[in-house]
Amino acid sequence: MRLTVLKNHVPINEFLVETPDHRERYEIYVGRSEDCHVLIEDPLISRHHFVLKNEDGKWFCEKLSQLGLVSLNGSSANRIQVQEG
Repeated sequence: MRLTVLKNHVPINEFLVETPDHRERYEIYVGRSEDCHVLIEDPLISRHHFVLKNEDGKWFCEKLSQLGLVSLNGSSANRIQVQEG
């Protein structure tokens, strides 16, 4: 899975995240904390900002912090399904 991080609509980093069998439950944590799978060093990002979850072959982005925003393809939500592409 390729994850592109934007700040003010400008790409600041891109990550290639290796995932196991897509049929299994899997979670990718994103934030400032060193225990996250994807580490983003930015003071506006929470230590555990959001998680990407694979549930029955579908990916969801779920916001973990009450602070800040999570926007996926221009849509802000606490939990949103991630579409391929």
